[in-house]
Amino acid sequence: MTISDLAAIVATKVGLSEATVQDVLEQTVYEILEGLFTKGRSGMPRIGTFQLKKRKARKGRNPRTGEKVHVAEKVVVTFQPAKVLADRLRWVNDMPGSA
Repeated sequence: MTISDLAAIVATKVGLSEATVQDVLEQTVYEILEGLFTKGRSGMPRIGTFQLKKRKARKGRNPRTGEKVHVAEKVVVTFQPAKVLADRLRWVNDMPGSA
């Protein structure tokens, strides 16, 4: 689902224009990212929390050649789903035929 798709759905439910809702959604995403990069953590209730974490440098292996390579330290984004989302994912995964 894109921001445009989400904006269309929300606009019909709340009675605002799609353009207004799309602007609000884009600003929301911008603020989440700003919080992530300024505070190292950002989240939304019932969805989850994004956090910046530093991965240590390590020794890796090139899968094609098997050659050992150095993997530099880097910052990555992790996501911890909120309880509501985690419970819903468990429910989906427990459904027959999901694999």
